Amino acid sequence: MLLVALWLLAMGLPTAAGELAPPPRAVFRGEVEKVGPLSLFHGSCLSVHPNPRFFLKVRIEGAPAAPLEWKNGDEVVLAIHSWIALFGDEPKIGAIYGFSVGVERRDGKLRYNNLKVESPPPG
Repeated sequence: MLLVALWLLAMGLPTAAGELAPPPRAVFRGEVEKVGPLSLFHGSCLSVHPNPRFFLKVRIEGAPAAPLEWKNGDEVVLAIHSWIALFGDEPKIGAIYGFSVGVERRDGKLRYNNLKVESPPPG
């Protein structure tokens, strides 16, 4: 029974307790180009937090084809809540970090949430 519940959670299907599996996570690498207050950014960005206050501009250096719609060389601007909470310290501009982000399709659109730094740059 436990194996069936784990399989249902992995597939994103409700279990007997009615719980849903968390959205799948996508892993990507990106070079940090800029971080700043969201109020100073003019353009479009993807929110990865329900209460964003800062923007993070990243150049994609490695991303899977799915579920992300990004490819190598793309510049992506993410609306984040706090760069201290994300990086633990000031991010190194020009450094390549490993990230993961929750991805789900809702209303025919990809939604992103819960961005995390998975691996800091070497050195």
